[in-house]
Amino acid sequence: MTRIGLVAATAAGRRHARTLAAAWPHAHLVEADTAADALRAAFTGHDAVVAFLATGAVVRILAPLLGDKRTDPAVVVVDEAARHAVALLGGHAGGANALAADVGALLDARPVVTTATDAADLPDLDTLGWPVEGAVAAVTRALLDGAAVRLVAD
Repeated sequence: MTRIGLVAATAAGRRHARTLAAAWPHAHLVEADTAADALRAAFTGHDAVVAFLATGAVVRILAPLLGDKRTDPAVVVVDEAARHAVALLGGHAGGANALAADVGALLDARPVVTTATDAADLPDLDTLGWPVEGAVAAVTRALLDGAAVRLVAD
């Protein structure tokens, strides 16, 4: 089960976090001396993070901790008024896009997904369930540009 760390700096953020925690037994509010410390603890100790903080702050705090998109936790950022749930890190492979949709459904927020393949309604090559190697980004870019690609398999 995905362990979700919830991080909030304001009363409104904590209220929204409590809504998620009440709906998801695998989610809990991570508290520390500062919101930055709570965010770092949530990132290093959970499978996913929902942060009720400004996107810029989340980026600055987490930047030194980022390792690899295949292993970093999914991160969704929700604005103070819970109007938007932004899939910030972990997109489709890490589960942030789906988490943004789930958060949006619970908080009546609009999920914001910027992953190109999702925006273009194309399958992402590394989520099809096949072993994928080689120039995956280049093939994805070709698909997005409308170029013909060829699948070669044994």
